[in-house]
Amino acid sequence: MNWLKTMINGFITGASMFVPGVSGGTTAILLGCYKQLIEAAGHIWKKENFLYLVLFVGGALPGLGLSALFLQKCIERFPISVQLLFLGIVAAGFVQLAKELKRPIRIGSLFWGVLGIGLVVGIELLPPGLLGETTSIPLLLLLGMVISIALILPGISTSHLLLVLGLYTKVTSGITALDFRLLIPLALGLIAGVLLLTRPLAFAMNRFPQQCNFMILGFVLASIAQLFPLDPIRQAAAENAPLLLPCLVGGILMIAGFVIMRLIATKTSGKE
Repeated sequence: MNWLKTMINGFITGASMFVPGVSGGTTAILLGCYKQLIEAAGHIWKKENFLYLVLFVGGALPGLGLSALFLQKCIERFPISVQLLFLGIVAAGFVQLAKELKRPIRIGSLFWGVLGIGLVVGIELLPPGLLGETTSIPLLLLLGMVISIALILPGISTSHLLLVLGLYTKVTSGITALDFRLLIPLALGLIAGVLLLTRPLAFAMNRFPQQCNFMILGFVLASIAQLFPLDPIRQAAAENAPLLLPCLVGGILMIAGFVIMRLIATKTSGKE
């Protein structure tokens, strides 16, 4: 096991968690570690799997801190350029997933792709702050389990799910302020959710690989649409703010992100 690579993968995955439209699962796919991560979490009692998860989480936690402290400020200051960068990165993941589909493709599998799109769009349509103020420990444990869905399933944005649950500001503020009264119940619920969901997901991916891959493709395709910075563009236009430079820089970053991630994915696939 390459412990440094595992920690770097965890760091990048953690850093992507609070980016609108990006999920930890999508990032793990781009890095070529998604299946290994699911298998390890589903069979955590094996020594090598437990060590892998410890290393991965050890990298993810600083990544979460970076996202809460630095990446969010970049998104707030340069929303168009940053979102276009991540759009290119996630689009590269979609291409990689499509290339890995097993042939021949069965028509019935397309249903699962449509279902994946529908689930992401449905979550996107839920109003922010759906549950209002959430402070009790049992409820935070439950919400942690709900958030674990966004960690495991590619294309379901963790940041949007936190917004829907009314926890986005609380969690980002809690990470920067180290508010353990909030973070510990959420983390325990999240860990429980991951352990409960990964084993059946690993079984489904092994037993029904094409259907699962199509559903994941649907998740990722819907998340690409979410990443297009339509709202920041509308806001900038309404405020008569300059649009040409942010869009130009964002376009360059989008192409660069796509090309770099395709090169990484190609290199990763070549080693497998």
